[in-house]
Amino acid sequence: MKDIFETLDKITIITNISILSSVLLLKYNSNKIKQPVILTDIIEPIIDKSIIFEPIIPIKMNNTQNQITTTTKFDRYPHIFKKVCKIIDPNKEHKILSFGCSTGLEIQTLNKIYFKKSKIDGLDIKKYIIDNLSKSNTNNNIKYYSDINKLLLNSYDIIFCMSVLLNDTYNLVLNKKVYSGKPYTFELFNNTLNNIDKLLKVNGYLCIYNTHFIFSESSIFKKYKIININTCKSNDTAINLNKHNKVVNNYPYVLFQKIRL
Repeated sequence: MKDIFETLDKITIITNISILSSVLLLKYNSNKIKQPVILTDIIEPIIDKSIIFEPIIPIKMNNTQNQITTTTKFDRYPHIFKKVCKIIDPNKEHKILSFGCSTGLEIQTLNKIYFKKSKIDGLDIKKYIIDNLSKSNTNNNIKYYSDINKLLLNSYDIIFCMSVLLNDTYNLVLNKKVYSGKPYTFELFNNTLNNIDKLLKVNGYLCIYNTHFIFSESSIFKKYKIININTCKSNDTAINLNKHNKVVNNYPYVLFQKIRL
């Protein structure tokens, strides 16, 4: 029991006061708990304290909701970002979208390390997160949105979609995938990609990583060409499937350039 709470001490939790109070109550009254596993229903234990995790709140999945959980980290995928910067000049100004920006750490990463001169927008369906980010934002090159319809069509030079088009997450303590929500369908995957495609300029780049299905199976893939950059997978990578739910081993592609409308 002590080990569980030592792990909890390393977690940064973004949540409301009522949930936080519940966690603290469980922590300091641990001797009264007969079934401590209830903690896993409230939060997901994460060892790396630079990761921010939002407790899972049941949300009805629809045609705009993909990833249910909000697990993120500053500079989460340096092996990809660095190689993207070798293809796309980071010293020029680009208009960038972080699709499924979560708590904004990916945007901060891009702004502070990789694309310092660019305008960066963040889009996430969870309005309360976006509202908080917007209120605290002091950077004129960064904007946050919770409504995709407020974004301009064919306006982005680069779109990052990292660990968004799936609905599971990797638990570092349990060392396994934790499934969340309803089964993720190819239809939802494909529909979401069609929305993303409408936002990207011709000759723009889509960087898409850690997805349930592979991008080359989507209906928009014919508009794109593969930009071959060698990347290594991290431990939170999804098992890639084709549209028939068959496993595709060692799918290596993450960067694509849009060549036509």
